[in-house]
Amino acid sequence: MQPDLAQREQAQPLTIVAAFADAFSAHAAMPALYRVGVPAHAVTVAGGSRAPQASVPHHEREAGFLWRLVLIVVFWSMVGAAVGVVMGIALVAAGVPPGGVTGVGIQIAAWSIFAHLIAGMWAGYALLTRGESRQPVTTVRGGRVLVRVHVEDAQGVVVQQVLRAAGALTIGVYGPDGRPVAPTKE
Repeated sequence: MQPDLAQREQAQPLTIVAAFADAFSAHAAMPALYRVGVPAHAVTVAGGSRAPQASVPHHEREAGFLWRLVLIVVFWSMVGAAVGVVMGIALVAAGVPPGGVTGVGIQIAAWSIFAHLIAGMWAGYALLTRGESRQPVTTVRGGRVLVRVHVEDAQGVVVQQVLRAAGALTIGVYGPDGRPVAPTKE
C-alpha cells in the first residue's frame, strides 16, 4: 500500500489549455477527450467569434444582467407586498390590531412593507449568489476558441495527444499553482 500512497502524493492536477481556430474544431475534440476518460465536468470551452460574450460589449452584458436583476427583485417585491397584505388582513381578522380604522390600516401597510422588502431582498440575494454574476467572461482575440481540460498528471500526455490530433493550434500545460509546466515528450 505504501507505493500507492507515494504515487498519489506525487500526482498533481494539471490544467491543459488548447487554442483552436474555430468552434467546430474545438467541439470535435470533445468526444475524443471523453473516450480517453476525461469527465465532462473537467472540460471547458470558451471564446470564438460566434460566442455571445465575444460579440457583445462588456457593458451590454452587464446591463442585461442588471435589467434581469431589477425585474426579478421588483416581481418578488410585489409578491411579497401581496403576501404582507394578506398577513395584515389575517391579523385584523384574528383581532390582533390596535384599535380604530387608522390602526388597522397601519398594521396592513406595515406587514405589506415588511414582506415586500424581505421578498425582494431574498430574490436579489438568490440571483446574485447563484454564480452567474461571478462567472468570468472569456473573450479570445481573432475568434480563437480555447479548450481547458483539468486532469491528473498521469492523463496529461494522452490529453495533449488527443488535442493535437484534433487540430489544436497551441497547447499550454499549467500546474496547480497556475504556472506553466515543462512540455511533455511524446
